[in-house]
Amino acid sequence: MRRTLVAVHIVSAVGLIGADLALLALGVRGAAGAPPAEVYPAMSLIAGSLMLPLGLVALSTGLVLVRVTGVRLSTGWVAAKLAITTALAVALVLLIVPGLAAAAEAATGAGAAQPERSLAYAIAPAASATLLTSNVLLATFKPRRLSGILRSRRRSEPRLPSLEDAQQRGAAR
Repeated sequence: MRRTLVAVHIVSAVGLIGADLALLALGVRGAAGAPPAEVYPAMSLIAGSLMLPLGLVALSTGLVLVRVTGVRLSTGWVAAKLAITTALAVALVLLIVPGLAAAAEAATGAGAAQPERSLAYAIAPAASATLLTSNVLLATFKPRRLSGILRSRRRSEPRLPSLEDAQQRGAAR
């Protein structure tokens, strides 16, 4: 079950980064002068139909993995990932999906005022993709400063001696 959860978590998180990059490309195209009727409906579709489910799956599988694996939420890198993912999910639900839906409706409505071209439609996905990439890096490298002192290591994993180990051996002689 754990491996399946990890796989679903990774696929949804990477899919979310891909969707963010698609929004970034469309946002840059819109800021560069592409017709709003071409850009905003596509952005709205990606945000509502792709990003929203992927974000909720990434967040929920991450929370289940914390429970299943026994990793504590107080562990720094886990808390950082949770904070980033939760903030992005809240922004997606409360700001991005409704904002893009309104922009798409305004862009396709007959006689309605066209939405303003805005660089924000490119900056927001760039920031989101950067934060999601930092989540991948946190999960991959698990920085000690964020994790605190590791109390135990898996005995099954071989460990290379660290500089601290060499210094301790030198001091013991």
